[in-house]
Amino acid sequence: NPGPEGRGDRDGEGHLQRRLEPPRWIDVHHPAHVHVFAPVRELLLARGHEVDVVARDKDLTIPLLEEFGIPHEPLSVERGRAALPLEMSLRFARLFVKCLRTRPDVCLGIAGLSITHVGATLGIPTLVLTDTESARLSLRLHLPFATAILTPRCWEGADYGERHLRYPGYHELF
Repeated sequence: NPGPEGRGDRDGEGHLQRRLEPPRWIDVHHPAHVHVFAPVRELLLARGHEVDVVARDKDLTIPLLEEFGIPHEPLSVERGRAALPLEMSLRFARLFVKCLRTRPDVCLGIAGLSITHVGATLGIPTLVLTDTESARLSLRLHLPFATAILTPRCWEGADYGERHLRYPGYHELF
């Protein structure tokens, strides 16, 4: 049965029984991302969208999500630089399965570490924010697969053509 916002009801285990509209996804990799995406999530919810948040257990990310009262699903745990390839592989697999189940209509994240490859594989649009021109490896590995790339106007990195949107502001000040 559709819920009051037309998005569907959840059963006792939290699984959506019926969804009339696909969710928007927010991928949170770092504590700073919580501060960037909390107002975006609130805006989407206020407009009647369902928003699912997936997270990486890194530093204070999970406690911050809990402090903000943001429901989330941890998909991976930071275990250091040497374990990063394994963590990202597991994260990709978990995201892929979750996307097959929920079929979000768009994924939003910073750097696009996981969502861009899953989105490209499954045909799900991905919006990636980035402001770190010096993260050359990450930019080369993930941004070619993003549907849209959002950067501050002051961005001095590559121009990504029609997929590149510049906004008047910053998402990190230090």
